[in-house]
Amino acid sequence: MTKIAIVGAGRVGTAAAKILLSVTDYEVMLLDSSEAALTAAYIACAELERPQHRIAMNPTIPIETYIASGSEQIEATLASLKVDVLLCSTPFSVNIVVAEIANRLRIHYVDFTEDVEVTRAINKLNVTERTFVPQTGLAPGLVNYIGLSLFDELGEPLSLDLRVGALPQVSFGPAHYAITWSPEGLINEYLKPTVRKIQGSLQLVPALVDHETIIVNGTTYEGFTTSGGVGDLDAYDHIPSIEYKTLRYPGHLEFLQKMLAKVDQDFEDAVQLARQTFVTTRDDVVVLAAHAVDVHGKSASAGMHFYPCEQLDLTALELTTAGVGVGIIELLLDGQLELGVLNPAQIPFEKLMRTNAVQLVFEYMS
Repeated sequence: MTKIAIVGAGRVGTAAAKILLSVTDYEVMLLDSSEAALTAAYIACAELERPQHRIAMNPTIPIETYIASGSEQIEATLASLKVDVLLCSTPFSVNIVVAEIANRLRIHYVDFTEDVEVTRAINKLNVTERTFVPQTGLAPGLVNYIGLSLFDELGEPLSLDLRVGALPQVSFGPAHYAITWSPEGLINEYLKPTVRKIQGSLQLVPALVDHETIIVNGTTYEGFTTSGGVGDLDAYDHIPSIEYKTLRYPGHLEFLQKMLAKVDQDFEDAVQLARQTFVTTRDDVVVLAAHAVDVHGKSASAGMHFYPCEQLDLTALELTTAGVGVGIIELLLDGQLELGVLNPAQIPFEKLMRTNAVQLVFEYMS
C-alpha cells in the first residue's frame, strides 16, 4: 500500500490528510511535535468515508499519527515508516530541514512554502532518484499552472501577470480584511521583498508597492506587491515579463501601511499586531486571476473564485492549497513527473486537472 507522510498537523496539513483520505486509497501518516495538534487532526479525519476500493491493514483507523520533535526524531520516524511521499506542511522556517531529510531517505517530497529563500535552498539539493516539487499550493502553485497554460492559446510569450487573494466573504471595518490563514505567513509576505521580471531584467522590489485596481468577474479588488507568490522564476525563462501581486478589498493597503509603521517592520511585533488587529474567519473566498499576452498583442485570461468545501469542512484556502498539493502527489505516484527538483513549467497542467484532488477543488469554483 502506498504510504504518504504529512509533516505538520496544522490547518493545511490536516486539510491535505482529509483530501487524501477522501479521494485516494493511500495510507496516511501524520507527524507533528504537538500531541494536541495530532489529536485534533485525527478527530477531524475520523468520520471521513474512504473510497470503496480502499485496501488497508486496518480500515477502522483513518490515519496514523506520530509525535516527532526535532530533525533526528522526524528522520528516525520517517525511516521506520518507509513512506513513498513526504508532504511538508510546516512553517517555512522548517521546510529546508524536512526536505534534507527526504533527500537523505530518498523519499519524494512536496511542499506549500511561499518563501523564496527556502525554495532556493531546496533547489540546491542534489536530488536525482526522486521527485521534489516545492511551492505547489495556491500561490505559488495553482495560479502559476493556470497562468502558464494560457500560452497554449497564444503565440510567443511577452508577459504574464498573476494575482491571488485569500479574503473574507464579508468584511466590516476599516481594515477591509480578516485573517484566513497563518498570521506568520501573512506578515512574511507583507515584509519581504519580491522578485519580478520586466523585459528580461530581474528586479527586487519591496512589498506593498505598485498599487493597482483590478476587476475579477465583476468584483473590484486592489493589487500590490508581496513576496513569494510567483515562485521560482526559472520556470519563466521564456517569458520576458512576469509579476505577481496579492489581491485585497479596496482600502486594505492604506490601512496596512499605517499599521506596519507602528512596529517599524519588525517581524515578531508585526505578527502580534496582526493578531490583535484582524479578526479571523473560516468564511473565506479565494480569488485568482491570470493574464497572458504574446508578442503579437493577443491576450488570454482566467478569473476564478473558490469557496469553502462543506463536504470536508475546509475553507477555500485550505481546499485550494492542500488540494493542489495532493493532485501533485497523484501525478507523481502515477509516474507523470520527472525526477529532480521541478518548477511550475515542468508540471503537466492538463494531467493535473484530471487528478481526483484537483477535480474536487474545481467543484467549489465559480
